[in-house]
Amino acid sequence: FYMNIYSYFEKLKETVKLKKGKRSLLEIISGWEDLAEKVVTFIRDPVKSEFIVVTIPEARGVKQTERIIRDFDEYQLAVNHLIVNYVIQEADCDFHRARKEMQQHYLQILKDQYSHRITLVETPLFPQEVKGVERIEKVSKILFD
Repeated sequence: FYMNIYSYFEKLKETVKLKKGKRSLLEIISGWEDLAEKVVTFIRDPVKSEFIVVTIPEARGVKQTERIIRDFDEYQLAVNHLIVNYVIQEADCDFHRARKEMQQHYLQILKDQYSHRITLVETPLFPQEVKGVERIEKVSKILFD
């Protein structure tokens, strides 16, 4: 089977030449392999690449975060920061009190699982969209202080 594929590639190599540089298909694929190795080396280098996961304090967000971080761990890609968006800070009504209580449960799960190795940052649920310089500055202070 493998010899059969190899012979097809050899035939293809003989018949398919690209006009630019006259490289064969196998030479092009080999170049892709080299590029892929360089990309993997780059993204695994903690000096050159950093990974940040953004989630919400709800069941689905926590489950997806667990899967993402597990996948990153499997490929030896270190997640350094976990940003949890839309956290209710002040509960001013029954609705917000119930949501805040629910969120606290999921925040605790995230803290228990990851705070020993990943920096967790909570961003509050703002009453308006984060648009404009003032609001962006407010969020940047939360994220980078």
